[in-house]
Amino acid sequence: SPGSDEGCRHRCGRCDDFRRAVMGDLGEPVHLEDVHPDDEPPYLLGRLLASGETTLLYGDGGTGKSLLAAAMAVSVASGREVIPGQPPTSRGCILILDFEDSAKRWAERMQRIKVAASIAERLDLHYYQVRDDVPSCEDELRRAVAQYRPVLVIVDSMGYALPPEAPSSDPRVAVLAVLRTLRQLDTTVLL
Repeated sequence: SPGSDEGCRHRCGRCDDFRRAVMGDLGEPVHLEDVHPDDEPPYLLGRLLASGETTLLYGDGGTGKSLLAAAMAVSVASGREVIPGQPPTSRGCILILDFEDSAKRWAERMQRIKVAASIAERLDLHYYQVRDDVPSCEDELRRAVAQYRPVLVIVDSMGYALPPEAPSSDPRVAVLAVLRTLRQLDTTVLL
């Protein structure tokens, strides 16, 4: 039977040819009931930010992505649940790498969230206005991460963090360059 090695009566490789034709570059399928996942991955915030991983928020401009990122930052920096049902599991420094707003705009956003959450303490929030794409400023990013040791790095926004590419270039190359650079920071990242 095509697609199954067990009981296959074809000795001419037709099943392999069929599998290649149907599956293409996907490789061999895995039955998920045979996979035993490890323990739950650690999260930095509820089930929203997996520790040590890169999370991407995507949406049109003006839909609240930066506001949600700011709420996540205040929650992790304060150790308090700001987003209902999403408690932080760690507390620590936040590093904001901003490509489109200003420090003043982020400070206003954070202050409104702190007031709404009744948080009066000074939080460990650090802001950088980034003037170049992420791969081009990799050394500076590494120094900032080494200096502040953030538990969360927020990059706002992915579109401006991308390196400029020639019009004929594959845009995936630019996206992968940003993701590769951010993964090397060895911390949790929110794009």
